[in-house]
Amino acid sequence: MTRGRKSPARGVRAVAVMGLAATAIVVALVARHGALTSSSGAAASNTADPDPGVTSAGRPKLLPSLRPRVAPRPTLGVEEEARVASEEARADTPEAEPTAATDPKVWTYAIANAYPHDPTAFTQGLVFRSPDTLLESTGSVGGPSTVRRVDLKTGAVLHRENLDAEFFAEGLAMLPPGSVVGLGDDFTKKKKRDVLAQITWKKNAGFLYDAETLERIGTFATPLRDGWGLTTDPNSASGVIVTDASESLTFVEIGASGTEWRETRKATVRDGDRKIRFANELETVRGEVWGNVIETECIVRVDPKTGVVVGWIDLTGIKAEVDPAPRRGDVMNGIAYDEAGDRVYVTGKKWSALFEVTVVPSERSLEETRARCWPPETLPQYGYP
Repeated sequence: MTRGRKSPARGVRAVAVMGLAATAIVVALVARHGALTSSSGAAASNTADPDPGVTSAGRPKLLPSLRPRVAPRPTLGVEEEARVASEEARADTPEAEPTAATDPKVWTYAIANAYPHDPTAFTQGLVFRSPDTLLESTGSVGGPSTVRRVDLKTGAVLHRENLDAEFFAEGLAMLPPGSVVGLGDDFTKKKKRDVLAQITWKKNAGFLYDAETLERIGTFATPLRDGWGLTTDPNSASGVIVTDASESLTFVEIGASGTEWRETRKATVRDGDRKIRFANELETVRGEVWGNVIETECIVRVDPKTGVVVGWIDLTGIKAEVDPAPRRGDVMNGIAYDEAGDRVYVTGKKWSALFEVTVVPSERSLEETRARCWPPETLPQYGYP
């Protein structure tokens, strides 16, 4: 054999090796391309795509060069694979990202009717009772605070019960029928009677009354050290909502008379990024919780499921309807709702009038309304830093 000349067999083997190497390179490139596009699911399907330019949902497909690149990764567990797949899917579907919360709506008022109101009543809680009666909780430092039954149309106090001087009365609510147990045989043997609950300031003490006679029929305690507003939970047949000076709605399960009722959850009242403190007198209206905001002529409307502020009712000017030169301390406080008649009533501390109001859209901007209605972040003059 002459040196420098290759045999035919060696040449064939060289071609075969080069062919195998080229095939391996092609396979590797195909596999890599599949890894980069597997998140869309198209590479895993054997079904021909009727339109390679759009997804099955009709959205334009991203070109391979614009797709999010996924670095090669080691084999993951099932849960981690699912998490990564979900993140990659969101990159191809931007509309799946959560949208920003809707801004609160802005409302104002029109006066439908005006009625007399006891100008000595320092109103802290207000409840409507059909057909034309108001039940009212009034506070007094040093006493006596009261619970009273009032004629809506005349403002006359039909009956009142005084609290001991150590208690400053606050929020008032009519409890769901049959929600309280342990009220004693004398009460439960009567026909179905409504039960009224009243809480007290800077204490967790509460009182239960026969709504017809205002006879005290029981006591309870809240899980809070302070009591401001009280209303029923629109999403529970056995729950109430309590506020103190904080930004929280505290949800409480109604228990037996003579016991401390159990907290079930809290919801932070928020308007955007701002926490809203000092929701005072409360009322449940059409599935929302409405609250007087201390020392303002505003009502905050809250979604009780989330604590999100869904609206502001700006009642600026209504206090001047009572007194053209009102005193600073005689602030708006008191909301009552007639569910059957869909009527809303408002009054204030030592106001000589109570108003039935219609809530209507406002032309004021949200920013202007927030400037009027947002409470201060602290009230050191009342002991709330």
